[in-house]
Amino acid sequence: QKLENPDRESQLEVIIQGITITGKVTSSEDAEGLPGVNVIVKGTSQGTVTNVEGNYSLEVPGEESILVFSSVGFTKEEVVVGNRTVIDLVLTTDVTALEEIVVIGYGSIKKSDLTGSISSVKGEELERTPMQSIDQGLVGRAAGVVVTQTSGMPGATASIRVRGTTSLQGGNEPLYVIDGFPIYAGSGYGNTSGTGNRERISSMATLNPNDIESIEILKDASATSIYGARAANGVVLITTKTGKAGQDQISFNAYYGVQEVVQKLDVMNALEYADLVNEAYTNDGDAPYYDNAAMDQIRQNPEGTDWQKEVFRSAPTQNYQLSISGGDKKTRYAISGNILNQDGIIIGNNFKRYTGRINVDRNVMDNVRIGANINLTRTDNEATPATAHSGAVNASLKFNPVMEVYEDEELGLYNLVNAPGKLIANPVATANEMVLENIATRFLGNTFADWEFVKGLTAKITFGVDIFDNKSNTYTPSNIYQSGGTANASVRSDLSTTWLNENTLSYIKDFGTNHSINAVAGVTFQGSRNEGVLGSSQDYVNDVLQENSLESGAVYNQPGSDATEWGIISYLARVNYSLKSKYLMSLAGRIDGSSRFGENNKYAFFPSGSVAWRASEEEFIQALNVFSNLKVRASVGYTGNQEIGLYSSLPTLGTTTYEFGGNLVKGFSPNKIPNPDLRWEKTIQYDAGLDMGFVDNRIRLTTDIYYKKTTDLIYSIAIPWVSGFQTMIQNIGSVSNKGIELEISTDNIRGEFGWTTDFNIAFNKNEVLEVGGEE
Repeated sequence: QKLENPDRESQLEVIIQGITITGKVTSSEDAEGLPGVNVIVKGTSQGTVTNVEGNYSLEVPGEESILVFSSVGFTKEEVVVGNRTVIDLVLTTDVTALEEIVVIGYGSIKKSDLTGSISSVKGEELERTPMQSIDQGLVGRAAGVVVTQTSGMPGATASIRVRGTTSLQGGNEPLYVIDGFPIYAGSGYGNTSGTGNRERISSMATLNPNDIESIEILKDASATSIYGARAANGVVLITTKTGKAGQDQISFNAYYGVQEVVQKLDVMNALEYADLVNEAYTNDGDAPYYDNAAMDQIRQNPEGTDWQKEVFRSAPTQNYQLSISGGDKKTRYAISGNILNQDGIIIGNNFKRYTGRINVDRNVMDNVRIGANINLTRTDNEATPATAHSGAVNASLKFNPVMEVYEDEELGLYNLVNAPGKLIANPVATANEMVLENIATRFLGNTFADWEFVKGLTAKITFGVDIFDNKSNTYTPSNIYQSGGTANASVRSDLSTTWLNENTLSYIKDFGTNHSINAVAGVTFQGSRNEGVLGSSQDYVNDVLQENSLESGAVYNQPGSDATEWGIISYLARVNYSLKSKYLMSLAGRIDGSSRFGENNKYAFFPSGSVAWRASEEEFIQALNVFSNLKVRASVGYTGNQEIGLYSSLPTLGTTTYEFGGNLVKGFSPNKIPNPDLRWEKTIQYDAGLDMGFVDNRIRLTTDIYYKKTTDLIYSIAIPWVSGFQTMIQNIGSVSNKGIELEISTDNIRGEFGWTTDFNIAFNKNEVLEVGGEE
C-alpha cells in the first residue's frame, strides 16, 4: 500500500504485512470440494489455486481486498474479505459456460467463435431418454438431421441424413468420428463380400449411449471440409466421458421397460375370410372352397387365428450401467461397464450387448500428456433373416385366419403354407424356427501423446485400431416351408482390422486483446483389411446340433472366402482468426489420397472458407439493449464422397466354369471394364446463418439457409453388349439440395430445478439435376 509521509516531499512505498485467508470451495451439485479453482485478489496478479480437496490459502493486503473465485463450468464469484480470515464458498454450475466449448474436427473452439453450422447434443440429454443406440438419441434434436429407423429388429441402427441425399449409388450416411477415430457407418464399408451391414452394426449399436459426453453434428462445408473426401454427407463427432480432477465418483443406473405394438391392423376374422373365399370361388363358377360342414365348424370359432397376436409380443428391455471416474492434478480416469438385454416385439428376436470402456490420461510432465481411450464390446443378436423378418410381419397380415398355427402341436408340426391362394410361409414357424445368430466382438481404441514444446504450440500423435470380429450362424430346419424339406446351415466369419495414425500441430495464441489464432495442421494415415470365410452344408438327419456341426450335413456346399484392403492418406490444415472477438474468419483444407479411385485421380483437394460478425459486441448493438448474442455467418467450401465400394476403378477377374478336355474346370475371366479416370463425387455447399440470443441468452435462435450441389456422381451406366459387359461405372450426373433450418431453445427456469424447451424445423428440397447427360 502507498502511504503519504508528511516528513518527506515524496511518497514512499511501504509494505504492510497482509492477512492470511483460508477456506474451502465446493460444488453446488454435490457439495464436494472443487480442485483447480482460481482464487485471485481482484486488480492484482496475486492468487492461488485450490488443491484436490478444494482447500486454499492466500495472503491478501487488507480487509478491503476482494477475492475472485473462477473455474471453467462455474459462475464467477467475488467476495469482500472484511474482518474474516476463513472464507468458504459454494460455486454454482454455469450452464452457459459449459456450452461455450464446442468440439470441432481436430480440436475445440469457443461456441462464440464458431463460423460454421454445428448442432450440439450433450450427454445429459441422451441420459434422460432410455435408448439402445445413439442414433435414437439424435431423433428430433438437430435441424436438418433426419433419422429414419430402417428396421424394428433389436440392435438395428437407423439411417441418418444430414441436409439431404447427395449420392445415387454411393454412400449417404455421415462420417462418425468416435474420440478422434473416423468410422463410416454405411453399408459396404471396407468390404465387397455382401456383408457390409455388419459395419453399420459395429459403429453404432456397439457404442454405449451412457458413455457419451457430447455429440457435435457438423453440417456446412466450413465445419466438415477438414474431413475432406468423407464429409459430403456431414460429420458426427462423438466424445466419450473422461475423468475430472477431484474426489472419485461411483454411479449406477438401471432401467426396465416393455415395448409393444401400439396398434395392430384391422383384418378379417376367420368367418369373414371364409365367406369372402367362398364368394370368390362361386363367382368363378366353382364350388365353394369351404363346404357346409367346414362353415359350421368355422362358425363355432368365428375369430379363428389372430396371426398378428401370434407373431407380436410384449418385449422387455433392461439396461444396467456402472461408472467410476475421478483423478487428481496429473491423472484422470473414467471406467464404465454396461449390460443391455432387449427382446424384439417379434417372437424369436433378442439383442444383448456387453460393453466396457476405459478412458485415462496423465500429465507425465508439465507440458506432456499421454492417454488412451479403449472400448470393448460384445453383441449377440438372435433373429430371423431380414427377408424372413419382413415375411413374418407381412404373412401375419395375409395368412388364412381359418388355419391354426400347428397341424399337430404335440409333435411340433406346423401348417406350413397358406391355403387357398398365394403360397405364404407360416409366420410363426418362420419366426420361431429360422435362425440367424450374429455374434460380434469389437475392440476400438486409440492412444495419444500431447507435447506443448512451445507456449501455445502443441504436437499430438495418435495411434488407433478398430478390430471387429463378426460370426453369423444361420439354420433353416426341414420342418418349415423355406427349407423345401431339406435342412441347411451356414457359418460365416468376418474379421475387419482398421488402423489409424494421426500427427498434428496445433497453435492457440492471443496477441494482446484484439487478435487470436486457433490453428491446426497435420498428416493422417488410415488403412483397413477385411477377411471373410463361409462354410455351409445341408440335408441334416435332425435339428439337434443345427449350424454347430456343419459336418453333420449329408451334402457339403462349396466353401467361400474373400479378402479386401483399402487405404487413405491425408494432409489437413485450418486457421481460425478472431479480431476483437467481433470479426471471425476460418480457412480450412484437406488433401486426400484414396486407394479407391482411379490411377489418374488418386488425390483431391477440399477447401473451405467462412466469416462471421459478432454484431452483439458492437457498441451500437449493445446500446439497443435487445440482444445478448447476435452473430451473422457465411461459408462456402468443397467436400467429397469416397464411399463407392472397393476396386471400382481397377480391372478385376471373376471365377467361371468352362469345359476343357471334356471336363468342367474353374478359371478366371474379366468381370468389368476398368475406369482409371474414376474420381470423387464432389459437393460444393453455400451456407448463411444467423445466431441470436435474448434475455441474458435464455432465449436462443439459430437459422441457416444453404445450397449444395454434388457433381461427378458415380453411377453404373448401360453400355453396348458388344463390349461383353452390361454396365460401366463412370462419373456422370449431378444432384442438388437446398433448404432452410431453424432451431429455438429456451431456459424457462434456471437453478436447482430447471426447465428448458427445444424446437427445430427444417425444409429440404432434393433434386436430381442430371444423369447421363439428361437433365
